[in-house]
Amino acid sequence: MTTQTLKNKAVLIVDDDERNVLAISNYLQILEMNVLTANNGKEGMDILAQEPRIEIILLDMMMPVVDGFDMLKGIKKSSKLTEIPVIAVTAKAMNGDMEK
Repeated sequence: MTTQTLKNKAVLIVDDDERNVLAISNYLQILEMNVLTANNGKEGMDILAQEPRIEIILLDMMMPVVDGFDMLKGIKKSSKLTEIPVIAVTAKAMNGDMEK
């Protein structure tokens, strides 16, 4: 996929770490992507319900309120959302985490 392919695509970053959100969103904005952000899975699901233009999700797996695992379960339950690619973003690299 080229950077031109990503231009004007809407991406949702769901992460509770402001440093991660800032670094990722700054880079994606350089690629001319439309960036939306949420601090946890509940906010992420709310945004997905309101923004049908989202085409990709970058999802932190370890967050307060609703974590990435539970948000992913919610995405899989919705026929409108199952086609959106989700990229898991996590520093958690313990045995068993990859299988989850």
